[in-house]
This record gives sequence, structure tokens and C-alpha cells, in this order.
Amino acid sequence: MHWLTRAQERFLSMLYVPKCVGCGVRLPADTKVPLCAICRAGYENEKERTCPVCAARLGDCTCPLPGTQAGVRRLIKLFRYRPSCPDLVSNRMLYRLKHRNLCMLQDFFAAELSPSVRRMTAANPEEYLLTYPPRSRQSMLRYGFDHAAALSESIGRRTGIAWEPTLCRMGGQEQKHLTRAERKENARAGYRLRDGLDLQGRRILLVDDIVTTGATLGAAERLLRRAGAREVIGVVLAVTLKEESVR
Repeated sequence: MHWLTRAQERFLSMLYVPKCVGCGVRLPADTKVPLCAICRAGYENEKERTCPVCAARLGDCTCPLPGTQAGVRRLIKLFRYRPSCPDLVSNRMLYRLKHRNLCMLQDFFAAELSPSVRRMTAANPEEYLLTYPPRSRQSMLRYGFDHAAALSESIGRRTGIAWEPTLCRMGGQEQKHLTRAERKENARAGYRLRDGLDLQGRRILLVDDIVTTGATLGAAERLLRRAGAREVIGVVLAVTLKEESVR
């Protein structure tokens, strides 16, 4: 994230009292967590869902998602995204992450993901590289920032893992209103590799917010492998799973 954005937020924090991203209640001016106590408890409860593959908590496993096009063999994630339940604290946090450039929320989620990233990379951290699939031009014009870029950069600061943009956006639409088949085609045609990349032998940590069909991760994974990456690992906040698949 650019230093100017953080400087602006520090200045604004002196003028405005921070609010909980879950319910909007005012928080202490010196808070480092963007949630009130009640919403934090609700968020922690939503993280208790278990993986349909290994039965561990979603945040403790790296199982890939069954029935998706993600293409990754390992997937770090925190919780389940349920679009039919917009009032869930975790859903509200995701909406704020995508729609408002909140450094405190970006850093909070980065802190949540970083322990799993450290465990994953502990043996040979120099082999890993953090990157992300860029936001669509339409979304950049609308919101003015790229939340996946900010999240991946924040994880890099916390873990010491190298961070670098590797993909460029080639037009395309926002994925959320597309069908499964449309998402796959939109993602396939929507990205290209940056010029001059040398990813030979690197293990890529591909950071995004939500995996639904896996089309975006799958398209990015194929490009990164084509550039020589040894492995691509998904690092996301939330996954969309069928109701009957989640315990």
C-alpha cells in the first residue's frame, strides 16, 4: 500500500472516531481492531466452521475446494462466505474490505492469515512470493483501490515474504454477477503475465478475498505455472461452500 494512503488514514483518525465494521458502533480512538467486542465474538464463532474434506476448522486446513476450478493443491482460508446471509459479521467485513479503503481492516485480515502463511513457508521462505489477481478496471474506477493488492502487501510486511505484482488485468467484467461458465471464460481472458517475470522454481502465494467457483484462481494459477512457478497456493479470506458440505 502506498505510504500516502496510510498517512491520510492516520490524519483522518485524528478527526473521526473509528467505527466497528460489523455494526457501526463507535470504537476507542486508539483501537487496532476494527470490531466491537460483540462483533468480534460473532466473527470468531463464524471461524469455527469445519472443512468438508478433513473435518478440521477451515482456518487450520489447507485442503483445496471440491467442485471448483481453482486448480490449486493447497488453499489457506479463514471462514465460509454465505451470500444468502448478508447480516453475518464476516460478510459485512468482506463488503467493507471490497468497498472502502480501510487500512485497519486490511491489516486485521492480514494478521489473521499470517500465522498460516508463516507455517506454510517456515522451511524455505526464500522460495515463496506473494502476489494477487488485480481488480477489474471497472472496480478500480468505482472504488479507487485494489483490496487484494493491499491485503497481499500487508501479509508480506508481517511475514517477511517477498511481494510482487505478477499479473495484469486485460479488461473483463466483475465476477459476482456472472454464471459459473461465464466466470471461467471471463477469468481466462481477463489476465496476462507482466513482462520480464522470472518465476522459475518459485512457490506462489496467490492472495484474494473470496473463492466461489475458483475461476479467478484457476486462470491465474495456469499463467503463473506457465511462467515457471513450481507451485501456486491460494490464500483467501473466505470460501463459498454448499450448505450440506459444511459441518
